[in-house]
Amino acid sequence: MELRNKPGSQAPASTSGTKRPRSRSTSESDEERPAPALRTEPIAATGSGIVATPAPAPAQSPEPEAGEPDAEIQAPAPVHQDLPERRFDIDPDGDLLLAIGEEYQSATPATFRVDSRALTRPSTVFRQMLNGGFAESHRPERGDWVIRLPEDSPNTFYLLLSIFHTQFDKVPQDELKGSRIQLIYDLTITTDKYDLTHCLRPWAHLWSALRLQQVTELNNRKQPGAHNASTYVGLQKCLWITWELGNLAEFERIIVELAWCSRLDDNGSLWSPVTAHGTKAVLFNESFEPEEAFETIHATRQKVVSRLLTPLLSWVETLIPDVVNELRSDTSNVDAMLGATLRSMKKFRLWPLPNRDTYAGSVYQLVAALRAVSEALSNDQHYSQLTIKMSDLSRHVDGILRDKIDNNLRPVLQASQVEHLEARGKRTGLYRPAVGK
Repeated sequence: MELRNKPGSQAPASTSGTKRPRSRSTSESDEERPAPALRTEPIAATGSGIVATPAPAPAQSPEPEAGEPDAEIQAPAPVHQDLPERRFDIDPDGDLLLAIGEEYQSATPATFRVDSRALTRPSTVFRQMLNGGFAESHRPERGDWVIRLPEDSPNTFYLLLSIFHTQFDKVPQDELKGSRIQLIYDLTITTDKYDLTHCLRPWAHLWSALRLQQVTELNNRKQPGAHNASTYVGLQKCLWITWELGNLAEFERIIVELAWCSRLDDNGSLWSPVTAHGTKAVLFNESFEPEEAFETIHATRQKVVSRLLTPLLSWVETLIPDVVNELRSDTSNVDAMLGATLRSMKKFRLWPLPNRDTYAGSVYQLVAALRAVSEALSNDQHYSQLTIKMSDLSRHVDGILRDKIDNNLRPVLQASQVEHLEARGKRTGLYRPAVGK
């Protein structure tokens, strides 16, 4: 299923095998579920490069500042009475009017005056739309040439059109954090839709250095996994940004982070802790999903859960009666160790012993539970064999967490995912061939 709608009915959109937001806990199909209303922060519009069309009134309202609500801009004498009154002259001498966002729910619609050639040079989609024989490509003999893109974000297009017209002072020049993540997330959705990824090349290195501590609380060895629903959704948006920019290494890091903080419900959905409003943040229900990302995150989570549980599962199986092993010579000690182990596991919600398919908590929660079991049983000085096993379990858990923190855990990506990331990386300058490749 394709992520994008075509821009109106004018020309085909880019196709990168992505999907609409989805929830696996509902029966509604991807085709029936509407795309979410994504909140877009307005883009900075200061400087002399872009000005609002002057209004007949003596005073002119300022353009919107980054991070503030849309500024009220006095409407000029309309060229078209049915065009959005919020006006920007990206190119005062431009030959084309773009009416953006008339059906977009999260920002005020706007009309942009632009140079049509500035759109057709970088984008094959706009080239088809404006020069390819579609109805929109016919310039009227009198009046303005108007193209409507009702479903797109006017604030995102403000930034995109600034890039087209080389007004680079309007483009964020710092690493992504806070509201910048939402801004660049919306921008990369649009560049994917209109085949404009290459236009982001000058900023790709900067924007792809997402640094997980800017999106989520870093996980340390004492209290790992302090995630909430908001940071969970933020990670998913960063995953999309790295997907569109072609940053393979950062994409893998975020896949691992999502695998570690996701929980599993009875319907097979991965989700975060409930929000203050009592709703789940279900994976890819509020953000766009890169190709096969759910499957990759789910498989990565299963692999780590299985690896964490293996030593404890082996120890319990060793203690179960009727198993012939070196411990059975002293039945009373074995039974006592089994009882102590099961009581501790039940206390920390690990009994009945789960497996990779049935464990519902996050990987971080599993790490904390295994540490608690190990610590509780290691303090029992009656059974040296139990103490040794629990010390081994503690070192095993700490080793896996250390590998995760040191970025030594990598997901197994599909060949099509790697191909997409490499292709995008070549367009943005982020591609780095493997050694010897």
